[in-house]
Amino acid sequence: MEITSVAIAALTFAGAAVAQKCADAAISETFARAKAVYRDLFGENPTALDFERQIAIRPELAHRLNADVSAIVEGSPALRRALGAQASLTGVRVLWIDDHPENNSWERTMIRSLGLEIMSVESTRSAEACLQRESFELILSDIARGDQPAEGTLAIPKLRKHALTMPIVFYVGTVRPDLGVPEGAVGITSRPDALIDLVLESVGSR
Repeated sequence: MEITSVAIAALTFAGAAVAQKCADAAISETFARAKAVYRDLFGENPTALDFERQIAIRPELAHRLNADVSAIVEGSPALRRALGAQASLTGVRVLWIDDHPENNSWERTMIRSLGLEIMSVESTRSAEACLQRESFELILSDIARGDQPAEGTLAIPKLRKHALTMPIVFYVGTVRPDLGVPEGAVGITSRPDALIDLVLESVGSR
C-alpha cells in the first residue's frame, strides 16, 4: 500500500478505537501525538475526513506522522492483517446500513482506506432497493434504528430475499454478550479491530 493509504488506515483505526473506548494506552497516546501534530499545522482537532483529505493532498503529512503510524500498525494485529490483504480487499463493495452514519465516520474512513467501497444507506427499505439494483459482497449494519431497538436483526429476512448468502456483520455501539450473534449474521462487534477481522473473514479470501 502507498504510505498515504497506510497512514489513513492507521490513524482512522486509532481514532475509531479511541472513540469506542477500546484503545490500549499505547495507541491512545500515539493517537494523541498525531492529533497534536495536526493541530499544530491546521489549528484544530482532526476528524476522520480531515486526516483522509489532508494526507491525500499533502503526502508530507504522512511522512511527518510516520513514526506514529508505524506504532499504531505494530500495536494492532488486525490492522496488519488487513494491510497485508489489500489485494483481496480492493474493490469489495460494502452496503452499510446505519441511520446515524456520522457515529462511525472513523470506521468508514478506515474501511475505505483499506480499498473497500462503501454504499451508505439509513434504512432497511433503502438497503433493499440497493440490493435489487446493485451488487455487493458484504452488508454491515447497526441494530437499533430510530425507535426500533432491534430493527437491524428484524431486517435480516428482508435482506435475505435479495442477498441469500451475502455475509452480514453487525457493528454496534455496545454488544450484549447474553444475546449472542444474531441468527443469519457472521458476527457482531463494537470494536474496530474485531470489525476488521470480521470483514477479512467475510470477504478476504474471495
